[in-house]
Amino acid sequence: MFRRFCNDERGFAFIFFLLTLPAFVGIALIVIDIGRANNLHYDIQKSVDSLALAGAAELDGSPTAIIRADAAITGLLVNRSRFSDGGDVTINMANVSRRYLTDIPASDNTPIDASYTTTNPLLAVFVEVTANPQPYSTIFPIQIGATSQPLDIGGQAVAGFTSGVCDYTPMFICNPYENEPGGISIEDVIHDTALQRKQIELRQQGGGSSQAFAGNFGFLESPTSTNQGANGLREMFAGVNPPACFSGRGVLIKPGFKATVTDAVNVRFDIYDGPMNSNKNDSNYRPARNVRKGYDYTGGNECNSNPSTVATDFMSLPRDANFVDIQGGAIGDGIWDFDGYWGVNFNHGATPIAAPNGWSNANLPTRYEVYRYEVDNNLMASLSVGGEDGAPGCYSQSPTTLSDDPDRRLVYGAILDCEALEAEGKISGSHQEPLPVRAFGSFFLTEALEKGLGSLPGEHDNQTFRVELTDLTGPDGDGSLDDFQRNEAVIYR
Repeated sequence: MFRRFCNDERGFAFIFFLLTLPAFVGIALIVIDIGRANNLHYDIQKSVDSLALAGAAELDGSPTAIIRADAAITGLLVNRSRFSDGGDVTINMANVSRRYLTDIPASDNTPIDASYTTTNPLLAVFVEVTANPQPYSTIFPIQIGATSQPLDIGGQAVAGFTSGVCDYTPMFICNPYENEPGGISIEDVIHDTALQRKQIELRQQGGGSSQAFAGNFGFLESPTSTNQGANGLREMFAGVNPPACFSGRGVLIKPGFKATVTDAVNVRFDIYDGPMNSNKNDSNYRPARNVRKGYDYTGGNECNSNPSTVATDFMSLPRDANFVDIQGGAIGDGIWDFDGYWGVNFNHGATPIAAPNGWSNANLPTRYEVYRYEVDNNLMASLSVGGEDGAPGCYSQSPTTLSDDPDRRLVYGAILDCEALEAEGKISGSHQEPLPVRAFGSFFLTEALEKGLGSLPGEHDNQTFRVELTDLTGPDGDGSLDDFQRNEAVIYR
């Protein structure tokens, strides 16, 4: 029997199983440890990625960029990690560090040293978020030195922000509210009707060595346009969708006085003069739906008209009663004759149209609100006392087919803090580098550019834009420019 037992080979595999069981258990524990470690690292990396993206999305180059980025990192997202020794840990500002960067090295293998760090919100382009390491104890004992120690698992992410606008007129505007004596900022204007209805005179900056001050405007070089000459500039001001894009990080100005802009802008008012005369049948150069401008026919049709001198019969949207010159530009007082405008154009004759919304000289709207009310309620056919209507008549195609998108009475521009740039020697003379943009804005053209120099009292020249500010890009705006703006936060490392 003993011999049979010794010769019996049944169950011998169990012996090998028992001998190899510790190795199998060890491998299983290592697999579990690796899985837990990977999950912990994934949670941490996902958290810092999302925090970096949230912070980078606020780095638009504005004075409040870092403040808003910190707020986004602090409170916008809730991220958690699991499997560390601390259990379910929230990854937020309390257990991450962050720094803002002006640039990053071209190679991912190059460390980002302190020379890239900045605290200037105008220069911050990237944000680096680093998670504080989380201790992680393995089930399978790992000897580090003399004793078994937990591992430290962390994560880091670098995200950046790109911003720009497309289909934009190649124009820059010196911030008319820069250093405004009353402390009003251009961002304050957007949500205050009393400020928004203040007419702004934008006067062309002469270029060269002439200075650019609050209220001046000039022209930009578009990196996406192949025609940078005078003809190309005219096409981009006259066309419906200018083939131009500009970066919010910096724009290049185009020095010099450009006398071609008047004819280009005036096609928006159904005026086809000079080189634009052959374009009045081209939908790419269509006018606005509402072109009421206080003009009288001089040649039997609307292609031959000039500003009327009889204000009781013809009236465009009136100018502000008083202007305050601010170093080359001017801001009005926001007091304009709504009652006179409405009476001449609508509230007269056999079928008077009463003023809507309680508007009057005692309760003034913005001119843009009045213009939009006329468009939205199809009042363009209403004749003024002298017989002018608001529908285009020189444009050869039917006005009923005119699109209101985009609104052709709006022009767009990059708003620069020119006085600060001038103090740094960056905007005049031959100095050329990308200039930081305060914001991109939209401006309502309250009247056509004058055909002749000094044709009306108070006229500086026929290159003066009279506008109301309607919106800004960024968090201070109303969102009407969202279709123009391209914003993207990207993980770079």
